[in-house]
Amino acid sequence: PEFSLISQGGGYGFMTFDNLENTGTGENKGIELTLEKFLHKGFYYLVTASIFDAGYRGYDGIWRNSAFNNNFVFNALSGYEWKMGSKSLLSVDLKMVYAGGSRYLPIDADRSIEEDGVRYIWDRAYEERFPDYFRLNGRITFRLNGRSVNQEWGLDLQNITNHQNVFIQNWNSQTKEISTSYQMGFMPMMTYRIYF
Repeated sequence: PEFSLISQGGGYGFMTFDNLENTGTGENKGIELTLEKFLHKGFYYLVTASIFDAGYRGYDGIWRNSAFNNNFVFNALSGYEWKMGSKSLLSVDLKMVYAGGSRYLPIDADRSIEEDGVRYIWDRAYEERFPDYFRLNGRITFRLNGRSVNQEWGLDLQNITNHQNVFIQNWNSQTKEISTSYQMGFMPMMTYRIYF
């Protein structure tokens, strides 16, 4: 099968093959824009946008997508801080990520059933993407500054919109079907930190 080391790390696990030849090449090109406002009067933000193409040419001379060719990533984070007296601070922060879905190796269900184990469609490797990735996180923090110790209480709200981002597709040998696993949904977390 067509194998590209440039795509290793795009999934979980490492595929090994014998008798590989170093006859291919890879190329990544794109543009990134950043807009930033440093903390001023309690407010800050950072916005980044990347548009890119990541591919490789195998021994057959055909250009293909690499596993990392999401095509775009957009990040935005912003926050505001309020001083509450001389020793305490309240802050609210938001972080948003919107990106092209991860590319994947499609599973050949018919062959997987016949051969009793997962089989991939290598000639369609990384042609398709999972649905686009979206995640919005929030954080509220109260910080109390002492003489020798600072304390911080926080409420983290991970994936506020409970968006179901695809994590991976697997072959379920019990049901003989392709199963999709999703990343973590909405999750609130309380935190407490001590700074010395």
